[in-house]
Amino acid sequence: MEWDVQILASISEFVVPGQFLDEEGELEYEQELQLRDAIQDAVLAGGTPKDFTQTLAAKTDFDAADILEILMLDIRVERVQVERKSRDLWINYTAQATCLVKLESIEILDEDAGDYATHRDTAVWVLDLSGNAYSSGNRIDDVASLRLDAVDGETQSAGR
Repeated sequence: MEWDVQILASISEFVVPGQFLDEEGELEYEQELQLRDAIQDAVLAGGTPKDFTQTLAAKTDFDAADILEILMLDIRVERVQVERKSRDLWINYTAQATCLVKLESIEILDEDAGDYATHRDTAVWVLDLSGNAYSSGNRIDDVASLRLDAVDGETQSAGR
């Protein structure tokens, strides 16, 4: 059996895989734009890794709630950590998205005849979000997670 032994000049050179430096990083302007685009894509998809659109629908009398459009998106980068060896970035963020939400329900009127009615409405809701993103090679193409923390908004019942 052979052993590979490496002598380190300083304890700071010791690297544990998956651990971070205590060093805080900052995002460059281009990375901030990429993060914004990635968060916007994740909001329109309904969140990741868990789709939060069912949680939105549960706030209403409708069966489904989908985000049609993001009217305003405010992002706050909470923390940027630099990975020891690769120098890749781990980004923790919070966001507030003002969204136009499409609400929809299908009511079966006569199952044998195939008659049904569709009820639709829209609402503007403010979503408080949080999550993480990863930057490899100075690019942020998608977010690792986007969670729904709170929802503020009322549903209009005009389309029902």
